[in-house]
Amino acid sequence: MDVAGDKGGLSTTEQATLDRLWSVTQGGDHYDILGVSESAERTDIQQAYYTLSRQWHPDRFFRVDLGEQGERLEAVFIAITEAYRTLSNESARRAYDVQRESKHGRRRRSKRPKTSSQPMSEALQAAVEADAERAPRRSTLREGRAAGRRRRGKTTPGQRASSRTVSGTRRNPGMSKAMADMRKKLRANLRRARNLFEEAEQHMEAGAVMKAASAYTMAATFDPKNTVYQEAAESAQRAARKIQAKNFVQLAESAESFANLREALANYQKAVEYEVEEPRPYYRLGVLLRRIEEDHRAALEHFRTAVKMAPNNLEFRLALGELYADLGLKVNAQGQFKRVLSIDKSNAKAKAALKAL
Repeated sequence: MDVAGDKGGLSTTEQATLDRLWSVTQGGDHYDILGVSESAERTDIQQAYYTLSRQWHPDRFFRVDLGEQGERLEAVFIAITEAYRTLSNESARRAYDVQRESKHGRRRRSKRPKTSSQPMSEALQAAVEADAERAPRRSTLREGRAAGRRRRGKTTPGQRASSRTVSGTRRNPGMSKAMADMRKKLRANLRRARNLFEEAEQHMEAGAVMKAASAYTMAATFDPKNTVYQEAAESAQRAARKIQAKNFVQLAESAESFANLREALANYQKAVEYEVEEPRPYYRLGVLLRRIEEDHRAALEHFRTAVKMAPNNLEFRLALGELYADLGLKVNAQGQFKRVLSIDKSNAKAKAALKAL
């Protein structure tokens, strides 16, 4: 059975696991650090992070004499946190994957599976086992401390703070160098983030919104705590989505002009996915869904959206009323046709539709 190290230090299993995690962090790959695959879902990433951080958070060992392992523990926890912050943010993860592919020549899987269950990595399994092993010892320590407090009477926070001592341990030169290298890497990332942000600003001034959005996102990835970079990236991404939505609308309208209705349908759907701000694409998508796919429920949703965005558009309301009538919702249909007549009293289509009901 594994036993704790001197002065209540790490057990043999914990030392071996920490050494293994340390060697993994030297590679700097976020997926390897968390022990998840490239196709891992966000829930799997969260589970891996919570398991590892619960096991290796430095606060768990504030009473333990870790010796030279203290700096290694700190470096491992920093790497775990950095990996989680990047992979749990969708835009930051995409940017990281692009950077990772260009650096290592690795390919991400084109499509992530919808199932969220992933096998637990060796590092995670070892962390769980080590945590379970340490639990009885923690319980014994807690009971001992509780008994001591009962004998002494209630202690004040100041007394508890004064009773804590930090053991003087010699720093390992190799570990100090590793921490210095990590800080150097962090400073380099911050410089890279500033350069990318300035590059993005230049792209934005030149009207190259797509390039600006990419550069802003990369800047936020290299400096994830910088709220200015994060806000700029989100704003640029919204602007880029608007441009992409308009491009899809133009493609759809062009396809319709050549009677390529299925191609038009696909492009209208993409425009709606990018939250196009004009009402007509929603209306045209509803028309094509009803005509080609006979998907009345989806068509109804898009007609409603078009009417909500342009409440006085008679064409949109007539289409919505006709669909209500076809679905047997006569009261709803009457409401739409009457609204058309309240805007245009001489509208022949609305009068005929009401008479037919």
